[in-house]
Amino acid sequence: MVDKKHKDNLNFSKAFVGGESQYIFWDGVTKVMSFINSFFIFKSLNLYQYGVFQLLLSFQDISSEFLATGSSVATVEMGRLIGARKEAEAKRLFIDYNKYKFIFSFFIWSLLFFGIDFLDAKYDNSFRFLVKLISILFLTEVFLGTLRSLLRLRLFFDLDARRNSNYKTAQMFFLGFFYFTTGLEIKTIIMSMIFGSVITSISLLTGARKAFGFWSDVKMSNQPVLMKLFLNYGKWDIIRRFFVRANVRMLPWLIKLFINTEAVGIYSVASSMVGIIKNFIGTRTLATLITRRLDDEILLKTVFGFGMKYFSMASFLAMSASWVVVPMVVKIFFPQYLAVLPFFYILSLNLPFKSFGHILGIFLIAYQKQKFMFFQKMLSAGLNLLLLVLFLPLFGLWGLVVPEVLIDVLLTYISYKYVIGFKPAFALSRKMFFTYTDDDRALFSLVYKNLRGLYWKAL
Repeated sequence: MVDKKHKDNLNFSKAFVGGESQYIFWDGVTKVMSFINSFFIFKSLNLYQYGVFQLLLSFQDISSEFLATGSSVATVEMGRLIGARKEAEAKRLFIDYNKYKFIFSFFIWSLLFFGIDFLDAKYDNSFRFLVKLISILFLTEVFLGTLRSLLRLRLFFDLDARRNSNYKTAQMFFLGFFYFTTGLEIKTIIMSMIFGSVITSISLLTGARKAFGFWSDVKMSNQPVLMKLFLNYGKWDIIRRFFVRANVRMLPWLIKLFINTEAVGIYSVASSMVGIIKNFIGTRTLATLITRRLDDEILLKTVFGFGMKYFSMASFLAMSASWVVVPMVVKIFFPQYLAVLPFFYILSLNLPFKSFGHILGIFLIAYQKQKFMFFQKMLSAGLNLLLLVLFLPLFGLWGLVVPEVLIDVLLTYISYKYVIGFKPAFALSRKMFFTYTDDDRALFSLVYKNLRGLYWKAL
């Protein structure tokens, strides 16, 4: 007879590897589409125009962070409630959280869409039109995010994994049409984002209805869950997101203030390049899965060790490969962005620490350590702002990128020490990093089987 604990662990491994394999496969498709989209955009905009584009997006991102307030806490709590078979409470939390999110998104959209016409006359009609376009993203992205959260809650990773691919493919056709006809402008690029968001939402509707169907026979709890959640430990995530993330989103405007708009373009392109590489080594399913197995210390210790080991190895490989591939691509296709390369090299040094931090963050949220994360992120925001104000006017962009790397190294170390402080068994050893065991072989065998199955299924 198969041991129940072993069977549960095997099911966890299959769910994790199966889900990650879906994301790996469809992320590969997405990367191809993203490269084509980036080609259209980079070919059409110079550094100054790209800087303007990023300033507009940063404005939208700041408002989106406000709308995403408490999202990680709510998502983790929903997963925990489902894992504990408390479906009535999970349904109540999902409906309440998304109801308030839709109300706020509609308010921000109406404020921008109609309010921009009452601004000073110095803003011309083209600028007003861009702001109105950006405002539409608040509605489309919130709706898309709600559909995605449903799919992830019910572990429909295959559908969620295709989301980026659908989005980028729709955007590619839109951008390609204008690129080869009238040419691309900032307004058509923003319109392509709206188009991609709408098409992707439509493609996920059937799966989302099926996911919500799990609650069709569940009577929603009469007890409010949302406010209790946020007033307990969720308040730390709310404050952290509002202040810390807003600080990050304000960065393009600070660069413009201290240097110029072209510097915004340089930093944004360099950061985007690093972000694309980072997407190759992220995990999309781990946060959802571990909330269902918080009672299994042995399993979580193994998952933590494997995550730190293989994501760090993948980040080193990705960083090394990027130093060869990225300069070649820029020199051949985008010579107007050659000034970006030195800053890209420095920012890419962050990749291993970003991977460590990503895994650490997943476990910190799962164990409801929002208070620690709040103070950690406030420290990060404070240091970043202080060093930025001190060094950006003196050293230009170098006064931004070098401290950014050093701060990430410091915060990753602090997070790791904190995790092993309340979970000493999670401490990493040199032997774990440099040995290859039967568990490693089983993991790679499972990954290979899943990817092979996806390949033949796609054919």
